[in-house]
Amino acid sequence: MGVSNTSLAMRARRLAAAMLAAAAFSVAAGAGAASASSTQSAAMSPFCKTLTTFHPKSPPAAKNYTAYRAWSKQYLPFFQKLASQAPNAATRTLMGDLVQYVKAGANATSAKALGAYLVAHRAQWTKGWKGFISATMACVTSLY
Repeated sequence: MGVSNTSLAMRARRLAAAMLAAAAFSVAAGAGAASASSTQSAAMSPFCKTLTTFHPKSPPAAKNYTAYRAWSKQYLPFFQKLASQAPNAATRTLMGDLVQYVKAGANATSAKALGAYLVAHRAQWTKGWKGFISATMACVTSLY
C-alpha cells in the first residue's frame, strides 16, 4: 500500500504542477492580450491581479520530500491570498480546499503521510485544482 500511496502522491504532484503551469500561462497570455488591447470590459479584480503576479515553479521530484515541503510552504501564502480574494462563494470554497491541500504538503511529516492524505482526499483535491483552472480562465476571459 505504501508504494501505491507514493505513486499516487507523485501523480498528484505532477498534475498539480501541470495545472499550475497552465494557469500561469493562461493568465500571462490573457494579461498580455488585454494590455495590448485599448478596451477592457472591466477593471481587473484583486483575484486576477494576484493571479497575474503568479510565476510558479514545478514541484520538486517526489523523491525529494524536503524540497517538496519547502515548495508547499513557499506557495501557501499565495493560495491563502487568492482564497481571501476569490470573486464568489464557490471559488472561495474551492480555494479554501486548495489551501488545505497545500498546507498538508507544508505540514506533512513524511512523504508517506502526504500520500495517505492525498489518497483520502483525492476526489476533493482533483475538484479543487479543476476549479482553480476554471477560476483562472474566468479571470483571463474577463480581461477581454
